[in-house]
Formats: sequence, C-alpha cells, structure tokens
Amino acid sequence: MVGGMNPDGSTLTSEALAEVLMRRGALGVTFAADYRNSVSAGVVRGVLDGRLFVGVGEDCKQPVSAFTDLIDLHLRGWGPDGAEVTVLGEVDFYLARNAKDGETPDALRTLAAAVRDVNARVFTVAPDGEPQRLPGVAPHFGDAIGQAYAGWADLLDAIPADPPDLVTDLVTEAGIPALRAYPMLSSRGKVWSIRLEGLEVGVVTATRGRLGVGKDGAENHRSGKRAAWVAVAGSAQVVVTSSNLTEAAELLIRFDREWRKTADLAAPVQDEHALESRILRGTVKLTSESGRPLTALNPRGDRTPTPDPVVNWGSQFPTRWGPRTGAGRYLDGLLRDGTTPWAIEMKVRGSQGVGQYYRHAVHQAVLYREFIRTATPLAPWFDRQGLIQAECRAAVVTPQGHGRVVAHLDKARRVSAAFGVDFLTVEESAGYLHPGDPV
Repeated sequence: MVGGMNPDGSTLTSEALAEVLMRRGALGVTFAADYRNSVSAGVVRGVLDGRLFVGVGEDCKQPVSAFTDLIDLHLRGWGPDGAEVTVLGEVDFYLARNAKDGETPDALRTLAAAVRDVNARVFTVAPDGEPQRLPGVAPHFGDAIGQAYAGWADLLDAIPADPPDLVTDLVTEAGIPALRAYPMLSSRGKVWSIRLEGLEVGVVTATRGRLGVGKDGAENHRSGKRAAWVAVAGSAQVVVTSSNLTEAAELLIRFDREWRKTADLAAPVQDEHALESRILRGTVKLTSESGRPLTALNPRGDRTPTPDPVVNWGSQFPTRWGPRTGAGRYLDGLLRDGTTPWAIEMKVRGSQGVGQYYRHAVHQAVLYREFIRTATPLAPWFDRQGLIQAECRAAVVTPQGHGRVVAHLDKARRVSAAFGVDFLTVEESAGYLHPGDPV
C-alpha cells in the first residue's frame, strides 16, 4: 500500500485523505491523536482555503462522531501549527467515499444543517481525490422514503396500555422499587423484559416466563451479576407461571439483596442502564435548561403522567440516522414536556476518553431528534400520545463530575448548545449501579 491507498485506488484511508487534501493546498495537516483536545488518531485536521476542516478516511470506525470534533475545535478557536484560519464563519468536513457508507452521508448532512452560527459544509472524496459537496439540507424521513417506519408504527400501536396480568403480578408481588417491565417492540407486546436497575432478570409472556441473569462465559467465567444470581437461584433458568408467582417474586428479592452485597463501595461503578431505569421510573427527575420538568410517557397519552409503577415506558424508541439505509437506532428514552416530545441520550462516566465520549453523545441526540421531527409515518402514534412530533427537542443527560471531568462536561455543553440540544446533569449518585446511594 502506498500513501494509505490500495494499488487499485479503491481505499482512501485517513493517511491517504490527508495526502489528497495537502495536494489541494491544505496546511497544518495532522491525523495524530490529540489527547488535550480529545481527538482520536486517524481524524484528519487542518486548514484549507482558510477554513478549518476535519476529515475521516475509510478506516475510521466512527466517522459521524468526528463531526462533533470539528465543531468543538471551531468553538474553541483551535488552529494547527503552521496554518491560520481566516474564514471564521465556515468549516468543512471531508468523508472518504465508500460504497458501504450507508447512513453516514445522510447523518452528516443532518448534523451540518442542525449546527448554529456556522456554515458547515460536507464533502465526499472519491479515491481519485476529487471532493464533491453534499446537499446543504438535511434528509427528510417522510412518507415517500420512509415506508419501513410504517412497520415501526404498527409495532408501537400493538403494545397494549396494560401488560399481561402475569407481568403486573410479578413486579407487584416482588415490590422492589427498582424492578420494572419493558415491552419488547418486536413481539408486539406479547413478550415483556423484566429488569432490575436496567439489568434483565427475566422475560415473561401472558402465561409463562423465565428468570435468569446472563450466562457463564469461557472456562465457566461469571460476571458479578451472574455469580450473584447463581448464588441464590442456581445456574438453570427458573420457569415462572401463575402457580409459582410468589416463589418467583421471593427469588428476585433474594437476588436483589445478594447483588447489592457485591458492590465495591470504595470504587462505585456507574451504569448507563441503571441511570436510564431511574429516569424513566421518575426516581431521578429531569428539568430542561428552561426550567421545565420532563415527565414520563404512558400509552394512554396522558400529558402530565406520573411514572407507571410497573412499566418503564419510553425506553429504546426506534429511530434511523439515514432514510435510505442503515440499521435501527434506539434512543435511551423518550420523555415529554406537555405536548413536546424529548429525545434523551444518557451517558455515565466511562473508564477512559470521557471528553470525546460526552461530546459525541451530542450527535446521537441531534440525529434522534431530527428523525422524530420528520418521520411522518409515525405521526398517528405521536398524535395518540398528544405529542407534536415536529416540535421534538433533545437533551444529553449525565451525572455530575468532579476534577477534570467538570472541564470535559463544560466543553461538551458548548458543543451541545451549538446544536440546540440541552445538556443536563444529575446527581453523581444517580449513575452508580449499587446503593449506598439515595436512589
């Protein structure tokens, strides 16, 4: 391989893209990792025709994420050594063109149209090095191109307002505040996932269910969650019917106690599924930046609902990032403020790369929001919920940090504001997996 390109010219890596852009006059070009600015290796940066740009080759695993890298660098006035940004109101993004791009070009168009106070242009670059600008308007998820979403509407409509009695009775009998049922979309409401702090502990239908946590790994390795389950229930799954409901509920209570005993209170772990569960069931309250409370959905379309005591509604709402291709993308939670739907992307503190991790949550929230606003095949479902689909808002939610994490949160908040996305923080304990916490 020469210059990062295959001999037949079919692959344009980040290294090759950097060479292409330098031949076109780009200055200060680099694709090395920048830990200070939380930019990964392989993200090409520089200045071309006076404009700050970011580009990604075909070897970039998360090309859409790099767009928020560009906006972050722009907002902070970053410029590379040996080059000067002279066009302050425009930035450019270059995507190495690939026959397998799928949803990526459309997602980038959506982000470019959504960012405020800067003209963001998106180009694809062919292996021969010739850039082609993509249309400057966002794609629309309307009826003409969105027939697949009509199927999602049917699935959403098929979920009953009340789960089967066996599901309700199991959750109620156990009486664990953190235990909730989740409708499984693909089953049309026939199968319900039972989760404790977001951890699946069972699957139940109208007549029968099974309880269990995880599976043994290679060489019989067990996670802490799996080990806690085996300690109280054994390694086999437990069948649930109406005849052994009380015993099944008591088993869940024992597991809840055993699992909590395994907590490392000296080094508590944050868990995104636990945060999601607490927000959806109303234990952790959310308030928008304008001071408005964000509340739970329910299938009856109540505009001011109290959280359901059995079901966490609004979890994993289906979306897409491109109307022509791409897999389903599921947002963490759909909440509401009166008639306004809110797409919520939740993040907890990871083990590394938190600056990039928080910032890239913004592009997810934007893409979820823009899908909901224009996916007209889903309009009947939103109408029944009493929600104005086109007015959808978005928020990123994360626990408060301390030390250097606070600076990363502040940077992500500025990027979030540039896209009109609220950036909300909750108490640090809201993200911890195990109590000891007030939640």
